[in-house]
Amino acid sequence: VGGALEVYKQTGAIDAGISNLVNQFGAGSKTALLVTLIVVFSAIGGFLGRIEVLIPFVPLVVAVVLALGYDSMTAVAVCTVGTMGGFLAGPTNLYTVGICNSTLQKLGLISQSGDLFPGLGLRIAVWGIITLTS
Repeated sequence: VGGALEVYKQTGAIDAGISNLVNQFGAGSKTALLVTLIVVFSAIGGFLGRIEVLIPFVPLVVAVVLALGYDSMTAVAVCTVGTMGGFLAGPTNLYTVGICNSTLQKLGLISQSGDLFPGLGLRIAVWGIITLTS
Protein backbone atom coordinates (compact mmCIF):
# COMPACT_ATOMS: atom_id res chain seq x y z
CA VAL A 1 0.00 0.00 0.00
CA GLY A 2 2.84 2.39 0.85
CA GLY A 3 4.50 1.83 -2.54
CA ALA A 4 1.26 2.46 -4.39
CA LEU A 5 0.77 5.71 -2.49
CA GLU A 6 4.24 6.84 -3.56
CA VAL A 7 3.41 6.15 -7.20
CA TYR A 8 0.21 8.17 -6.86
CA LYS A 9 2.16 10.96 -5.18
CA GLN A 10 4.73 11.10 -7.98
CA THR A 11 1.99 11.43 -10.59
CA GLY A 12 0.31 14.26 -8.70
CA ALA A 13 -2.91 12.31 -8.24
CA ILE A 14 -2.83 12.60 -4.45
CA ASP A 15 -2.39 16.38 -4.46
CA ALA A 16 -5.18 16.76 -7.01
CA GLY A 17 -7.44 14.43 -5.02
CA ILE A 18 -6.82 16.26 -1.75
CA SER A 19 -7.50 19.68 -3.27
CA ASN A 20 -10.62 18.32 -4.97
CA LEU A 21 -11.86 16.82 -1.70
CA VAL A 22 -11.25 20.02 0.24
CA ASN A 23 -12.89 22.14 -2.47
CA GLN A 24 -15.90 19.82 -2.65
CA PHE A 25 -16.60 20.06 1.06
CA GLY A 26 -15.87 23.79 1.02
CA ALA A 27 -14.98 26.08 3.86
CA GLY A 28 -18.43 25.89 5.41
CA SER A 29 -18.40 22.17 6.10
CA LYS A 30 -14.90 21.44 7.35
CA THR A 31 -16.38 19.70 10.35
CA ALA A 32 -18.45 17.41 8.14
CA LEU A 33 -15.31 16.12 6.46
CA LEU A 34 -13.67 15.43 9.83
CA VAL A 35 -16.77 13.59 11.04
CA THR A 36 -16.88 11.56 7.82
CA LEU A 37 -13.24 10.53 8.25
CA ILE A 38 -13.82 9.55 11.88
CA VAL A 39 -16.85 7.43 10.94
CA VAL A 40 -14.93 5.69 8.14
CA PHE A 41 -11.99 4.89 10.41
CA SER A 42 -14.35 3.78 13.16
CA ALA A 43 -16.17 1.44 10.78
CA ILE A 44 -12.93 -0.15 9.61
CA GLY A 45 -11.70 -0.55 13.18
CA GLY A 46 -15.04 -1.77 14.49
CA PHE A 47 -16.39 -4.04 11.80
CA LEU A 48 -13.14 -5.42 10.43
CA GLY A 49 -10.97 -5.17 13.53
CA ARG A 50 -8.04 -4.09 11.40
CA ILE A 51 -6.12 -1.22 12.96
CA GLU A 52 -2.79 -1.61 11.19
CA VAL A 53 -4.41 -1.31 7.76
CA LEU A 54 -5.03 2.37 8.43
CA ILE A 55 -1.38 3.30 9.03
CA PRO A 56 -0.64 4.17 5.37
CA PHE A 57 -3.62 6.49 5.31
CA VAL A 58 -2.36 8.68 8.17
CA PRO A 59 -0.18 10.86 5.88
CA LEU A 60 -3.15 11.34 3.55
CA VAL A 61 -5.39 12.38 6.43
CA VAL A 62 -2.67 14.72 7.72
CA ALA A 63 -2.52 16.37 4.29
CA VAL A 64 -6.31 16.71 4.09
CA VAL A 65 -6.65 18.08 7.62
CA LEU A 66 -3.79 20.55 7.09
CA ALA A 67 -5.46 21.69 3.86
CA LEU A 68 -8.63 22.32 5.87
CA GLY A 69 -6.68 24.63 8.18
CA TYR A 70 -6.34 22.40 11.23
CA ASP A 71 -3.06 21.27 12.79
CA SER A 72 -1.35 17.88 12.54
CA MET A 73 -2.50 16.82 16.02
CA THR A 74 -6.08 17.07 14.82
CA ALA A 75 -5.21 14.76 11.93
CA VAL A 76 -3.64 12.20 14.24
CA ALA A 77 -6.65 12.46 16.56
CA VAL A 78 -9.02 11.82 13.64
CA CYS A 79 -7.13 8.65 12.76
CA THR A 80 -6.56 7.27 16.25
CA VAL A 81 -9.79 8.28 17.98
CA GLY A 82 -11.94 7.01 15.15
CA THR A 83 -10.08 3.74 14.79
CA MET A 84 -9.71 3.00 18.48
CA GLY A 85 -13.28 4.01 19.23
CA GLY A 86 -14.47 1.62 16.56
CA PHE A 87 -12.18 -1.15 17.75
CA LEU A 88 -13.33 -0.63 21.33
CA ALA A 89 -16.98 -1.21 20.50
CA GLY A 90 -16.56 -3.29 17.37
CA PRO A 91 -19.86 -5.01 16.65
CA THR A 92 -18.32 -7.72 14.45
CA ASN A 93 -14.69 -7.44 15.44
CA LEU A 94 -13.46 -11.01 15.36
CA TYR A 95 -10.71 -10.35 17.89
CA THR A 96 -12.86 -8.86 20.63
CA VAL A 97 -16.31 -10.32 19.95
CA GLY A 98 -15.72 -13.60 18.13
CA ILE A 99 -13.01 -14.96 20.39
CA CYS A 100 -14.80 -13.76 23.53
CA ASN A 101 -18.08 -15.41 22.50
CA SER A 102 -16.29 -18.63 21.60
CA THR A 103 -14.57 -18.70 24.98
CA LEU A 104 -17.80 -17.97 26.85
CA GLN A 105 -19.57 -20.77 24.96
CA LYS A 106 -16.80 -23.23 25.85
CA LEU A 107 -17.06 -22.23 29.50
CA GLY A 108 -20.83 -22.67 29.38
CA LEU A 109 -21.54 -19.08 30.33
CA ILE A 110 -23.64 -18.42 27.21
CA SER A 111 -25.71 -20.80 25.13
CA GLN A 112 -24.21 -22.52 22.12
CA SER A 113 -26.86 -21.34 19.71
CA GLY A 114 -24.52 -21.38 16.75
CA ASP A 115 -24.84 -17.62 16.43
CA LEU A 116 -21.35 -16.15 16.24
CA PHE A 117 -22.43 -12.63 17.11
CA PRO A 118 -25.35 -12.69 19.58
CA GLY A 119 -26.55 -9.25 20.62
CA LEU A 120 -25.43 -7.63 17.38
CA GLY A 121 -28.09 -4.91 17.54
CA LEU A 122 -26.96 -3.75 20.96
CA ARG A 123 -23.31 -3.76 19.89
CA ILE A 124 -24.11 -1.70 16.78
CA ALA A 125 -25.97 0.81 18.97
CA VAL A 126 -23.00 1.06 21.36
CA TRP A 127 -20.63 1.42 18.39
CA GLY A 128 -22.78 4.26 17.05
CA ILE A 129 -22.82 6.05 20.40
CA ILE A 130 -19.06 5.74 20.87
CA THR A 131 -18.43 6.87 17.29
CA LEU A 132 -20.70 9.88 17.71
CA THR A 133 -19.04 10.89 20.97
CA SER A 134 -15.59 10.59 19.48
